[in-house]
Amino acid sequence: GFASSSSSRAARKKKQKLQFRYWKPTPEKLNRQKDGDFPVMLRPSKSLGEPLAVRDLQDGALDAQAAAEAAGDEKVSRPKPHKVREALKERWNRKEQENPMGPVLSTASRQELKERKRLSERSSESPVQKFDVERDMSREDAAELESMRARALARRNYKWMPNPFGPKPSDLAPTPQAEAKYYERYFDGKRPRQDERRLPVGAGDAEELREGRPARPQRERISPKRFWIRPEYVSPEPPGVAMMNSRELKFAMVNEAHEVCKWRNEHPDGRAAGLPPGSAELWLAFGLRAAELAHVSTSVHSTIGLDFVGPGGSLGVHALGGRGSSVGELDVATTATALAAAEEEARGRRPPQKCSLPTTLRFLQAMAKVQAGPYTALRSLMSRVLEQLQELRPHQCFFLLQAMSRLRIKHQKSQLLLQRMSLAWRTLPHKKLIKAANAVAKLDLGSHLWAKPLKLALVRTLPQLSGKHFANVKAITVMELLDDAESITAYLVRAEELKAYVAYSRHLRMVELHTHLVHPELWASLDERIRLFLEQVRTAAEQSSAGEALAEQHRRGRRRRSPPSSRRREAGVAEEGEGVGESDGGGGSGDESDSDDDVSDDELSTPAFDRSRFTSALHEDISRILGGPDLGVEHSNKLAAGPLTVDMCHVPTMTVVEAAPAWQFYVRSPVVTALARRRQELLRAMGFKIVRVPYHRWEALGSDEAKAEFLRVKLPKELLPSMALR
Repeated sequence: GFASSSSSRAARKKKQKLQFRYWKPTPEKLNRQKDGDFPVMLRPSKSLGEPLAVRDLQDGALDAQAAAEAAGDEKVSRPKPHKVREALKERWNRKEQENPMGPVLSTASRQELKERKRLSERSSESPVQKFDVERDMSREDAAELESMRARALARRNYKWMPNPFGPKPSDLAPTPQAEAKYYERYFDGKRPRQDERRLPVGAGDAEELREGRPARPQRERISPKRFWIRPEYVSPEPPGVAMMNSRELKFAMVNEAHEVCKWRNEHPDGRAAGLPPGSAELWLAFGLRAAELAHVSTSVHSTIGLDFVGPGGSLGVHALGGRGSSVGELDVATTATALAAAEEEARGRRPPQKCSLPTTLRFLQAMAKVQAGPYTALRSLMSRVLEQLQELRPHQCFFLLQAMSRLRIKHQKSQLLLQRMSLAWRTLPHKKLIKAANAVAKLDLGSHLWAKPLKLALVRTLPQLSGKHFANVKAITVMELLDDAESITAYLVRAEELKAYVAYSRHLRMVELHTHLVHPELWASLDERIRLFLEQVRTAAEQSSAGEALAEQHRRGRRRRSPPSSRRREAGVAEEGEGVGESDGGGGSGDESDSDDDVSDDELSTPAFDRSRFTSALHEDISRILGGPDLGVEHSNKLAAGPLTVDMCHVPTMTVVEAAPAWQFYVRSPVVTALARRRQELLRAMGFKIVRVPYHRWEALGSDEAKAEFLRVKLPKELLPSMALR
């Protein structure tokens, strides 16, 4: 029933529609006489110019006219298709004969049609003129047309990104300035301003009234220092560290590192002072708890004691950043106390929980800041981070590289960091890019294949660096990463342009020596202006060094004239410091250090020695044996060789005896650092014969006779005439 009613309704509507197609009622406005003796209907005439006629439809005289109109309304039959086709052909043939330019719809080729159109446009007799905006349109219409064309061009340019290396690079040509503009436009990581959503004024209030909820408080952006550093911080007790969660632990480690840096700044020895008294045990607990929260299985017995390694990599309970007795070797009682507390805590410990990757990286960064912590925990944290390398962001990779460089730990998976960052170096800010390049150079990764993108990014960034960021480029970075003639020339040219910012000239002097000795062809092809600039820097540095030497001699003289009590006090301070710092000798100078600062790291348990004559305690011991009765070799200590300082030198034979302390090696590795390797290369290029005495070989020799025999085997024969008789 419902289907039949709907179909009948549709048929009725269709019938009404067909009726209205052939009959239309008279419009109301044309019905001039609505009331009267007889009905009157007005119909418009066929011609628009004739006036409307009034006709009486009841008049009998109009019957003949009505019959004629009805006969004309009969349906006319349509012509057959072949009749239409013949009529069209006849019409086309007639137009071809009448057209003077030839056939229009004939089988003419496309080239012929184009040629005819071109001739017709050039003909002055053509009545059709080209469209002119100024002539054919009003000023308002012309402005609207131009704006429409501009919008269309903007849409086209937005969708189309030009190829910088194509035939039409636009403003993105392969030049440093254009490339910087290219990355700033498409790869800066910021949202375009035109894409930002702007709410109208009062929209927030209307939304609050509509949804009936309170307004969100505006979040205040604070600095990282204000977020992390707490003024009311108090150092926790080592046993209490074991019960900290990840958030409490990372805040405690960051604040403790801040306190250590403040203590070093106030100490007269600076960073050479190491760690505050009692801080080594706290950092031991920090490292153990961090490894546990990172879900890394570490043995208590293997982590405490032997695995707490100092910057020299020597065994024993050592801190990675300290040099004083207060931060040096922990006594046996302290070690036993820490071991007992760790074992007691291990029995009733909560279930292990795995912290997040950024938190693990924060643990590692805090320990690298002060260079302290268990070696096993440090390696475990690095392995945990490198296992999830694909989840790291570019700035997190930068922090990991910086931590590895500060700790002087060369991980076997460190090359994967370079592979991960191969396409993201240019996304780093200039400050982080320079620090990352310094870290890669100090970790001796410059010769790796995946270091090539970093080299290219560094070379292209050099012309854009400011003076402050350019001054942070280390000499080892230039020697390891800018290792070709073009890159070194670009560095020297930029250094001459920013010479007003060259406040610390040692890096520039090292680059000059490297260029002069390793790249003599490049040195000969340098511009005279660059050479004069390098000579001025070298002369100013030598004069400054001479003034510092005179001041040191004056201080030494005053120290000799001081009473014994004051000398004992100074000696006591030195014993507390235990390794205040070292000069260039042995590769442990400030600029050749593996940390970000220009002060190198020393061993924790380094005995006191005369720093005016020796660079380390190892240097003093070797010099004593070398000039002793068993060998009797006359030599000079701390002899200046350009920007370098050699430990012991026998000038007649040009033989240099280099003490290789622990800081010349990577931690727990027999491989020398990139700084020590480059130092030896420069000394050999200067014509010296190098005799290296590693610290681990020297410490294994017990007596002075064994040490003398070791040197007698290592030294060249022309240095020991007595060796020829044996």
